[in-house]
Amino acid sequence: MKDPATLLEALVQGADTHGRYFADEYLLRRLFWWHSQEVPPAQVAVWRDQLVQQGEIIVAPLALSCYDDDPIDIATIVNRQRFPRFAARPAIPATVRAMVYARDGHACRHCGATADLSIDHIHPFSRGGSDDLENFQTLCRPCNSRKGARIETRTPGGAQ
Repeated sequence: MKDPATLLEALVQGADTHGRYFADEYLLRRLFWWHSQEVPPAQVAVWRDQLVQQGEIIVAPLALSCYDDDPIDIATIVNRQRFPRFAARPAIPATVRAMVYARDGHACRHCGATADLSIDHIHPFSRGGSDDLENFQTLCRPCNSRKGARIETRTPGGAQ
């Protein structure tokens, strides 16, 4: 634990899939818990500020604390592409999209809408789902947003 690069490395490992983590020096310190006795929060704050100056991270408020109305700051890694953990997944090929839309009648499988359609994983990729044709379904964007990363329990046509 010698410099801001160490904090950046820990942040890459501990951040969410969008490269974000709470920017509070006490929470950032938890990213390297195995050295927690050696690294005081004040040092972590210095490293955080150095990473901001170097353009490696951006620190911005996310919301206000429900306890004391203080801002809750989030550190976001700027150039995630250079870290394998954040490598972009390839897009669903246009031919596969067309097959899914045709199979599902160009309508949302939850509400029947025919506008603003998207392709969704029935069993989310982030939870071990595959990119097989049988694991895709057509949903409108509002239904897809409501579903999120939950595992699909509906059958075609909306029956539970």
